[in-house]
Amino acid sequence: MRSPTRPRLVSSALVSSALVVAAAAGCSRWGPPGVTGTVVDVEGRPVSEARVRLQATSAFTLTTAAGAFRLHVPPGSSSGVLAASKDGYFIAGEKLVPGRTDYRIVLKAIPDDDRDYAWASPRQVSKAEGAPKACETCHPVLFSEWERSAHAGSAKNPLFLAVFEGKDRSGRPTGAPGFRLDFPRSLGNCAACHVPGMAVNGPFATDPARTEGAAAEGVFCDFCHKVRSVTLDASGGRPGVLSFQFARPPPGKLAAFAQLDDVTIGPDAYQPLFRESAYCAPCHHGSFWSVRAYSEFAEWSASSYARRNVHCQDCHMKLETGPRRVALEKEGGIVRDPATLSSHVQYGLNDEAFMRRAVTLSARADARGDRVRVRVSVRNSGAGHHVPTGSPMRNMILLVDARDATGAPLALVAGGRVPDWAGRGSPERGDYAGLPGKGFAKILADLVEYPADPRLGRRFSRADPAPYWRPTVVASDTRIPAEATDESEYVFAAPTAAPVTLRTRLVYRRTFRSWGTLDRIKGGELELASSATVVSR
Repeated sequence: MRSPTRPRLVSSALVSSALVVAAAAGCSRWGPPGVTGTVVDVEGRPVSEARVRLQATSAFTLTTAAGAFRLHVPPGSSSGVLAASKDGYFIAGEKLVPGRTDYRIVLKAIPDDDRDYAWASPRQVSKAEGAPKACETCHPVLFSEWERSAHAGSAKNPLFLAVFEGKDRSGRPTGAPGFRLDFPRSLGNCAACHVPGMAVNGPFATDPARTEGAAAEGVFCDFCHKVRSVTLDASGGRPGVLSFQFARPPPGKLAAFAQLDDVTIGPDAYQPLFRESAYCAPCHHGSFWSVRAYSEFAEWSASSYARRNVHCQDCHMKLETGPRRVALEKEGGIVRDPATLSSHVQYGLNDEAFMRRAVTLSARADARGDRVRVRVSVRNSGAGHHVPTGSPMRNMILLVDARDATGAPLALVAGGRVPDWAGRGSPERGDYAGLPGKGFAKILADLVEYPADPRLGRRFSRADPAPYWRPTVVASDTRIPAEATDESEYVFAAPTAAPVTLRTRLVYRRTFRSWGTLDRIKGGELELASSATVVSR
């Protein structure tokens, strides 16, 4: 993740915000002293420390113990809205009226979670008159962004399902380990992250291969915006829905949590958690058999990104465009500063440019006597966690290729070689094991061996590397932490035909080539960086 650069906008809305802040600091020359009022609950009791904001500006204040507030409002804001919010309540607001200076804002408490709530599809499934509006109807831009994201496909991801079942869409074995091959009588907890809408009330009893309804949309709008809080298990033993707390409304009611504290159109609630890494952690902080498999959150927590308050959303949901409306204007959407919003593209493996920004590759070489010495640096220059990260299947391969003037490869005299998990066979077909270079991955090894048992349908076979759902140990971890640099050196026999052409490549794969056909199911390999140079003797 890169440190975000917040765009600076010169607009009347932001100028008004600056005037409000100046007035709040005592600059009365900006206009009248502002408005006053109280924030109370539905029974008329004062709500202290509620945040009262002039909608879509940076001007806000907190209420006193008596629920009272005073907020300076600059000239020209008479058509704005005063919005009040506090944890445990829905946002409420009052429209500014010319000449009025005293306001009373009533906050309604958020109801308890209704476990029988039926998730709403993000798609408009019915156009009949009176049919409920879906997310795509009021928020078409956000919907189109989400639809392209990996989260939208988490339940139907062919690679995920192949790993879960041990076979591809056609039912053919992949030659790779499969969860159901090892544990045919268990559904595991994979659905807790991949199919959370179904798993929320039964995380260990949900079959990811049998999704239906809104839950088949993967990680979808209604699910995310019903998250009220997160209780994170430091050990990583409660992944996905096991660490989320929800506020699903009773029948006939609506509710949504988000990062804005001034949305007054519907029953929305402010939740700053939506801009924090802890919100992402339940599905990116998981252990199996006491071995950390998914470690992105722990890696981020130990990095300088966390110390600089740069969160996952600042990179993976950074809004690249200018001012925008969250909802259509006819649905009450107003133009907002992009610094307060998030993109729902959720940049990751599906965005090649985003992936390439994570690493920097450089190589330098010199020829002396009968040797050509090559030094290669791979820097994690743009990710706030290790690279690669996520599932232990993810891996990177560094290839160092030195050739003479005829195109013949030079013999490696000293230096590392690409490990076996990159695939043995033809380099032209992507089997890189044994070539000069190295691999970057978290490698697991089987701790115990589950015997095959035809009666149970168990077809366990030893795999190298081992899959994370088995009892394992971490055999090695060569991944590159945030802002760290990996240095490696290679010595080749100097050619008789000069000069030497040196080419280095860094490629990324979603899974191990040694795991049969699994790596061909989705994406293949992605070249993250490359370099080429000619070395004169």
